[in-house]
Amino acid sequence: MVHPIMIMSTTNRCNLNCKGCFASTLGNSGRATYGKRTMDSEDWDKVIDKGRGLRVFTFLVAGGESFVNPHGSHFLEWFVSSVILSFRQ
Repeated sequence: MVHPIMIMSTTNRCNLNCKGCFASTLGNSGRATYGKRTMDSEDWDKVIDKGRGLRVFTFLVAGGESFVNPHGSHFLEWFVSSVILSFRQ
């Protein structure tokens, strides 16, 4: 059985400028801190609850840099109680 995976992007914003990243095509890489919608704590909780209701047990956080999101501390609290896998270039 293949377990479902949910991929979530908490923000498209990023303070980096990684080669090949989609954020640069959106104008959100480098020092951009403007304009695009980001998940707030309520959004995050709803998405996690919905995923669990769908029997998703693996959540992958992708997209921009999640910790430039003003609600990053809420996400971090969730991460602390979960297993985290992180991949870097």
